[in-house]
Amino acid sequence: MKTALLRMETAGMKGIKDWVSLDFYSKKTLSNFKLDDDNVRVLYGPNGVGKSSIMLSAYFIKQIVGNPSFIASLTRDSYTKLINKERGRFDVVFYFASNDEKANKWLGFRYSLTLNMDESSPYIQKEKLERLVGVRWMDNYQTVLENENGYLLSFLAEKGKDMFSDFKEYSKNVSREKSILTLFPSFFVKNNKRYVDYFVEEERSKDAFAIVSAIRFFRNLNVYVNPSDLPKIRPDEKDIDSFLKSITREEFLSAARDVSLVDEDYDFISLKEKSDYLEMIKRMKTFLQIFKSNIKDIRIDETIQRDKIRCRKIFVYPNYEVDYEFESTGIKNLSKMFSLLDFAAKGGVVFIDEFDANISGVYLRKLVEYMNSYGKGQLFFTAHSLDPMVSLSDKRKALFFLGVDNKVTTWTKNGHYKPYNLYPEGMIEGAPFNIESFDFLKCFSSRED
Repeated sequence: MKTALLRMETAGMKGIKDWVSLDFYSKKTLSNFKLDDDNVRVLYGPNGVGKSSIMLSAYFIKQIVGNPSFIASLTRDSYTKLINKERGRFDVVFYFASNDEKANKWLGFRYSLTLNMDESSPYIQKEKLERLVGVRWMDNYQTVLENENGYLLSFLAEKGKDMFSDFKEYSKNVSREKSILTLFPSFFVKNNKRYVDYFVEEERSKDAFAIVSAIRFFRNLNVYVNPSDLPKIRPDEKDIDSFLKSITREEFLSAARDVSLVDEDYDFISLKEKSDYLEMIKRMKTFLQIFKSNIKDIRIDETIQRDKIRCRKIFVYPNYEVDYEFESTGIKNLSKMFSLLDFAAKGGVVFIDEFDANISGVYLRKLVEYMNSYGKGQLFFTAHSLDPMVSLSDKRKALFFLGVDNKVTTWTKNGHYKPYNLYPEGMIEGAPFNIESFDFLKCFSSRED
């Protein structure tokens, strides 16, 4: 099952008080769906306008939907540090599409969530999944499931009355701190024999397909940020895996998909995933050799831990070896970026904050050109370097500019004007850059100077 991001709307994360919207698909309908020039998007803007806050919004929703322990792990203090003080709550909306292979067409969906804080802890105030019933993907949507303040309002309207009442009872005490998209797979696994026929035999059910598509979409979303004040908890996705495998007959390899924690010193894989993981390591070696030719190999030191293998990467040089933990920051960053880019190249949706801080300009530009021409998924990143701007200046709506007022300007081709010439001169709306070199005299010069 293939999925794609169409649009993201968010408000309430750090400096983002009001709604910010970003479009990732330039066509108005899903007929003859192709990403074409929509593989890569880049967000620019002055320091402190909220670029990283948008990435954190995506990180938050990925964790909430995929990690049943995430909200419970948030303390009141960590929540208040991250949420915009004036707004007081966090809101996010994702428009996405999923490929119905049997019907040979793409279907549209909309997922929204509001996270708020009561006297003691954060909680899910509202959560809703809808499916597109109009032609244009920004048009009319019909509710599939809805949860408000821990009370399940609607769920699988078509034929799921028994399932609705059972799931309502199952989720009533926990749906304030766990997403319905997280709770349902565990509910389904526990009641597999009772409800599997609903999903398998009623495969044409539009509501059931919406649930599967939403869970699959967030599984296909990976976000790389460096949130020092966020809890990093390895998600327990066994129930989600079992659910998706039962419904879609697909296998899901954590080695290829779970790159949210790629900054750890080791990887955990199952025995079944070992051959795919080792193949991925070979490609990582080839990637790293482009940047550092004296890397001869990457050896894996394996430790069996129950049903998992703990894999530690050892970098082999001509006369010595270096454990990943003690490798240079540059090689570590390149290893992280490879995992993310590999995921996007194969069809995933990847967000990277400050991509240009991890890869130098010339290489960055060529990687962007590769992803735009050959990538099967979507890559979205923030940057300050102008190199990606050069590669994408002629693409449709590939460049976003976030202004000091949180307003987003999307670049559209305009005659002979080029964004990489206009942007440094302050000629993009919201990014004035009205500064000269001598303006720093008052910052760094003493009276004696």
